[in-house]
Amino acid sequence: MAQILNFKNDYIGLAQNEAEERLKMYGLNSSEREEEPLSAAKILLKPRSFLQVIAAALMFMAGDILAGIIMVLLTGLYFATEIIFAKKLYAKTSNLKRLSGMKYRAVRDGELTLVRKEYLVPDDIIVLQGGERVPADAYLMETERLEMDEHLFTGDKTPVCDKSTEVDKNKQAPRKNCIYKDTIVLSGSLIAKVYATGEDASRYEEKKAEEGGFQRAARGVSFVMNIASVLMLALSILLNFAAQPAQDGLLLTISNTLLPAVGFALCFVPTEISNLIRLYYVTCAERMNRRHALVKNRRAMENLSALTCLCVEKSGTITKDHLEVSGEYTENRPMFQNVSVLACDPNSQTDIEQAIILNATFCGVDTKALHSNKLLAQYPFSEDAKLAGNLWEIGDARLLCIKGSPENILSLCDVDTDQLHFIQNKQHSFTTAGEQVLAFAYRMLPEDEEEPDSLLGASYTYIGLLAFASQTRDTVPYAVKCCYKAGVNVIMTTGDSEETALAIARKIGLKPGRAITGDELKRCRLSGETPDLTDVNVFARVTSAQRCEIVRMLQEKGEIVAMTGDGIDDIEVLEQADVGIVTNGTACPAAAESSDLIMNDRNLIAAVDAIKESRQGHLNIKRCVGLVISAHFAMGLFALINLLTVGGLIISPTLAALLSTVIIPACALMFLDNIADIKQNFIPSGFLAGGKVSRVFMLRSLIQGGTLGLGTVLFYFMSLGLDDSVKRAAFFFMFNIGLLLCGISGISVKLTYFEAAKERKSFFSLFISGVVVLLTLMLIYIPYLNSAFGMTMLNVFVMLIALMVTVVANGWPEIVKLIRRKQQD
Repeated sequence: MAQILNFKNDYIGLAQNEAEERLKMYGLNSSEREEEPLSAAKILLKPRSFLQVIAAALMFMAGDILAGIIMVLLTGLYFATEIIFAKKLYAKTSNLKRLSGMKYRAVRDGELTLVRKEYLVPDDIIVLQGGERVPADAYLMETERLEMDEHLFTGDKTPVCDKSTEVDKNKQAPRKNCIYKDTIVLSGSLIAKVYATGEDASRYEEKKAEEGGFQRAARGVSFVMNIASVLMLALSILLNFAAQPAQDGLLLTISNTLLPAVGFALCFVPTEISNLIRLYYVTCAERMNRRHALVKNRRAMENLSALTCLCVEKSGTITKDHLEVSGEYTENRPMFQNVSVLACDPNSQTDIEQAIILNATFCGVDTKALHSNKLLAQYPFSEDAKLAGNLWEIGDARLLCIKGSPENILSLCDVDTDQLHFIQNKQHSFTTAGEQVLAFAYRMLPEDEEEPDSLLGASYTYIGLLAFASQTRDTVPYAVKCCYKAGVNVIMTTGDSEETALAIARKIGLKPGRAITGDELKRCRLSGETPDLTDVNVFARVTSAQRCEIVRMLQEKGEIVAMTGDGIDDIEVLEQADVGIVTNGTACPAAAESSDLIMNDRNLIAAVDAIKESRQGHLNIKRCVGLVISAHFAMGLFALINLLTVGGLIISPTLAALLSTVIIPACALMFLDNIADIKQNFIPSGFLAGGKVSRVFMLRSLIQGGTLGLGTVLFYFMSLGLDDSVKRAAFFFMFNIGLLLCGISGISVKLTYFEAAKERKSFFSLFISGVVVLLTLMLIYIPYLNSAFGMTMLNVFVMLIALMVTVVANGWPEIVKLIRRKQQD
């Protein structure tokens, strides 16, 4: 049995084997639908599988047993690679989910253990504390000072404090003796028994496995190419049928008509672009996790790549967590020190209250003796009133001590004009130095006055000001500069005054601009006006709710927004932002669960590096997709001209299957580890931000495919007198080397391939290039193996001519880089 924290009862919980049985019975505790595993039937229904199976059958019908066996082997290879690829991707994706998934304390076999959220089952006993999100519907068993946020059910964000273990017969949620999935524990702790998980839990919303915008676009490209393959299949059948002699038998006519048509159509059926994109996303996410931060899903990576605005909270991200008192202004220092201590919560862990108490201790105040007085009432900090305080019984008197923003405190105090002028001048001197300022006041309650319900509506005696300083992190100015170079605007939000915020903004290098305060936002909302955000880079005196409003306004302007935050109050804004960013180790569990990116530390450079990594990954995906488009465009162009000139079939079905199943996917993986452009200033992706495909990207892909195809066409016409087996071998050689050159030229925007290789920016491209070249030469020069694909050995003279034509047709991008380099020098 396990004694849990300070709870009264002992708990045993489920045995591990019981938990496993329930998991099989009820399924995972998740609203996301698992990606369905690939089956042989699904792969067979894909256009490529269907055409290759038909081609193999036709080859056997025509008596070409060797070609039929090769096609069967290639089809089997395609099946195997698809299944293995899917399993590898699933494993990698599951590992990322495991790393980013939340773990909860559950009692199993009488011991407290950590269990991933997805593996919680009915009858599990779970332990939750403040800052955690409820993982499943459960009955309360014990509670301690529990406060819940159940606005998902009630629409009211007021903390729920009346939760009870007594059975509530109310049939509708929320019931007092239950907690519900996705609600939040604000404070206190609880033990509860799970009764509903997954689809059975309250407010279940089915979520499909997320798919990025680039993948959706790739599916669209694949669909168009598949339609093109069907049309080309029909065209080829008609042309081949018209060219068949009338005296041929029916079986031979069908074989001679359909087999070339299938080979022709296979040139247009795209390689599995969607799977390649998923692999690139997962690989980039793994690299980011090892170096900078943990990104949770593909959509978050796309939003990082398209990011145009980074909103950062001043405390913690821009400034260090440690606060210290840097100055004070008072006319009665002993009284001021006592009031400042009594205005603090004795059990507070906030940096600012600890700094106040520490400062008083250094000044000789016995803070423990002050806090040993009877605390009659506490008034927690209100974001609207910007006040907090405590009511104490000291001897026979009752003393109400408050602290808050100077403007709000002074509005409650009776100070003359001259004194107000001096106070405001002193406050101004503090804030312009970037220091945070708090004012303090007190009030002696008469014996006949009841304890006030609120700090407002009474008159206080002003006692003094305290200024607090926190050092800005050394790397923040550099990070801000990097953001601007990358086309990302940086906006700072803070609860400090406008003057303090602007001073910090100047210190960290934000662009000169305006500041908007929370009061201005409130006035605009009440009047129905839309605030002008032009040149605004600071939001001061804003609440958590107003930060959500800021993000929403920026998004309505078309910005892709990231927001930092770590606390319970930040959960809503993290969910509202396109990319919610938290820090590992400092974020409360519920905030971490609501985020999209978990930084390794609070160094803003980590977020900047994550942006650069995601943009490099996005650029690599574009290169991969562009190479696939170029390859199929080149194959289709050559096959179409070959068909229209009524020459011998050069791209046979086996050769088309070999290129599409092995060569093109291998070349498309050249950019998998590429970081040749990581130091460049990437601009945000217009496609991911606006959903518009870049015309330059498509044009470049088609031009590269066109030059690759025209190079092979040129050699085809130059070698009309040669045997078809020689032409086929020359095409195979030129296509593979040309495709490698297209990939090599895309390794970097500015660096040549040899420069990138020298700096070890893309090792995998070297490996792929070597494998493809070796495989090409083996298939051309190994006897019997070359004849199996209808090829023959190329003599040195033919190969040199083919190589020269290929380099001229496809090596021009590298030459352009060298010319530009010389012009810049």
